[in-house]
Amino acid sequence: MSAYVDFFIRNKDEFIPIADYSRNSMIYSIVNDDVPYEKIRAIATQDISRFINIAAEKIRDYEQRIRKEKECIKLIATFNNDIEEKLEVIAQREESIEEYTQSIEECTYAKNFFSFLTELIEARRWEENRSININEYIYAGIEIERPTAEDICEVKE
Repeated sequence: MSAYVDFFIRNKDEFIPIADYSRNSMIYSIVNDDVPYEKIRAIATQDISRFINIAAEKIRDYEQRIRKEKECIKLIATFNNDIEEKLEVIAQREESIEEYTQSIEECTYAKNFFSFLTELIEARRWEENRSININEYIYAGIEIERPTAEDICEVKE
C-alpha cells in the first residue's frame, strides 16, 4: 500500500487540494520528516525554502556522482582486461548514470513544485485587504484526503 503526501490551500476553514505525491516521489522524500501523518500542518515560506535547498543539494550530489561515473568509464578503457569485461563494467556505469540523471529530473521537478508553492504565497502577500496569514496558506499532510481545521497540528520544533 502506497502512502501519499497531500498539499492544500487554506480558504478560511476549507482546505482545497492542490497536489498529492506518492511515497516513491522525490517530493514525498523531501517533506516526509516535516509533515504529520493523518493530520496537516502549515507549510511556511521558510519550510519551502528549505525544501528547495534540499532538492538543489540532491541535484548537486547526483551531478557529482555522474562526473565520477564518467571518470571511471574513461579509466576502465585504459585497463588491460579483455573487451567483454570492459564493456560489461562500462554498461553498469552507464546504467548508474541513467539512474542519476532520472533522479536529477525528479529533484528538478520537486524544486519547481516548491517554487510554485512560493509563487502561490507571494501572489497573496501583496493583495490589498489581505485576510489570510501567508504562513498559514499552504498545508500538507500524509494520508489525509479531506482535512478540517481540527486536523491541524503544530509545527515540530
